[in-house]
Amino acid sequence: MKLRLPAFLRVFGKSAVDWYDAWLDMTVMGILWLIAQATIVLGPPATFGVYFVVNLMIRTGENRGMKGMLEGAKKYFWQSLGWGALNTLVLVIAVVNFTFYSQIESPFAFAAQVLVLVLTGLWLMTQFYTVPFFMAQQEERILLALRNGFFMAVGTLFFTLGLMVLEILLIAFCVFLILPAFLGVPLLIPVLGTRALYDRLEAFGLRKKDPDPREIQ
Repeated sequence: MKLRLPAFLRVFGKSAVDWYDAWLDMTVMGILWLIAQATIVLGPPATFGVYFVVNLMIRTGENRGMKGMLEGAKKYFWQSLGWGALNTLVLVIAVVNFTFYSQIESPFAFAAQVLVLVLTGLWLMTQFYTVPFFMAQQEERILLALRNGFFMAVGTLFFTLGLMVLEILLIAFCVFLILPAFLGVPLLIPVLGTRALYDRLEAFGLRKKDPDPREIQ
């Protein structure tokens, strides 16, 4: 009997292959992305630039590398800033509420803390799909991508939770060892999110499966 891996592990495996095949470009873009995060303002555009490259790479097999990253950052500059501001606002509200309720000793306060954590987790799961959806959908609107990302996260809860665990492990790997952060490893996350989105859309019959660009002669 042939052993069949869970869907989220198969997606992770495909993502790792995609990332490895473009490792040099991933490393260069990853370093540029880290520098952009240090400026804060250029962080979101750099993130959208990376997803722009990754989306094209997975859909068509075309790898535009750093040039494509700069193109995507410029093309989606204002949308990305709106997305970044919204995420910052949500996380600030979450931290403030969690801190506030942690100072109150009552069952209600504890329940409120749990609710804040659950809602924050759901928000982060939604973000896992938001930018991939933004790049994939015909209407390039953040709110539409957020809505689609939310329904995808809720509709594929266990699949997404499995991927989120892997994402957390990747982040921890980069934070504690540091060196992987400069070797393109953080960019495995956008590859994973984009690959996961297309995999689920194909599984639900919402998107026709494209032939693997590497198999096209």
